[in-house]
Amino acid sequence: GASLAEPVKDSPVRKGRMRAMRTRKATICGEEDNRMNAVCLETSDPPPTAYGASRAVARLIIGSNKACTGFLISDKSRLLITNRHCIKKNGVSFEDRALEVETEFMAERSSCDADWNKAMWGKSHKDYVHCPKGSAELLMHHYKLDFAIMKLDESKCVKNDGTNATSAGVTLTDLFGYLPVFNLADEENVSLSPGEIAYMPQHPKAYPKVVANETDPSSPGGTMPLCSIESVSEVSCIKNSAPRSLGYLCDTEGGSSGSPLIAPDRGHKAVGLHSC
Repeated sequence: GASLAEPVKDSPVRKGRMRAMRTRKATICGEEDNRMNAVCLETSDPPPTAYGASRAVARLIIGSNKACTGFLISDKSRLLITNRHCIKKNGVSFEDRALEVETEFMAERSSCDADWNKAMWGKSHKDYVHCPKGSAELLMHHYKLDFAIMKLDESKCVKNDGTNATSAGVTLTDLFGYLPVFNLADEENVSLSPGEIAYMPQHPKAYPKVVANETDPSSPGGTMPLCSIESVSEVSCIKNSAPRSLGYLCDTEGGSSGSPLIAPDRGHKAVGLHSC
């Protein structure tokens, strides 16, 4: 998969019309786009589940002309991670650019068979929460690994009815959970391996949340029907960056930048951060 931050013409609180997508290369594996609405993965199974993990994934609108994906990574600190390139803008500091980030949780269709492949702004789901501009504070960013971590001010986040989303001691992670990050040091040195099944919740083109969990066997190198890790030693797409990156076959598009690559066999932990 590969993607750039997706340009959008207006913020979700205005018209929400899209500019033409600009991507550097095809990001759909094979001939078919196999992504589905996130709610299609909802089950009655005990946690952790794929749908439960996807609730921590949010749509990010940056300024008035860019969209990406991000996700919560802490159960207490309201930390959100995305790509560094998502909040990069010439002539603007990263700190100031982070203040232009709007974060939308549960920007997704409520039914499995609904059309996700078109714009949808605002109050879309009963659990929808909007954190406006000025609610994200940049804590750190890293060029070579292309990540940025921000802290969300929960007091500014509102529900569908306009009331505060985190009143009465409720936190964002109480509402949406968070994604533990795979740490080799905590996993008894059991490293990731090619062939491991994975899935990726994302907001392609700033559209409603979908999940890539299948791939097209007709894609180059594609032999498995499920999204999977193909390599643990890919050359990074970021110039002069980390020498080893994860390679995987999952459908993505512009706007998917900042999405988590999740391994269900690793306790539904985030094992990678989709960049490009």
